Amino acid sequence: MKAAGGYLKYNDNGSADIQREVYYYYFEGLHRFTPQIYAAARWSQILARNGFPIVGDGGWDEYFMGPSSTLTKDLWRLSLAVGYRFSPNLLLKTEYTFNEGRDAAGEKRTQENMVSAEFAF
Repeated sequence: MKAAGGYLKYNDNGSADIQREVYYYYFEGLHRFTPQIYAAARWSQILARNGFPIVGDGGWDEYFMGPSSTLTKDLWRLSLAVGYRFSPNLLLKTEYTFNEGRDAAGEKRTQENMVSAEFAF
């Protein structure tokens, strides 16, 4: 089991005088069924009361660098993974993530779930 969290403060006192505070945290656990097979789960969340450019699994141009980028107010993710370790240097992992949240205007962020698989050497 692991857990961590943090705080970020952004302050731009230029012409717009923008100040933003962001809180984030996660909890995760890993269980080994055998020395080769494991399952893992992680819950994470980001909270930004005034909004912040957070892409998550959304579109880069929509939530970060686009001409009309949308700021995110909160975003959470639940990741579930299963892995197989062939050797100390070779791993296969599959993962599904559920993502949801709200943008600064209160609109829901949906349709950002992800399925992935990777070989790591």
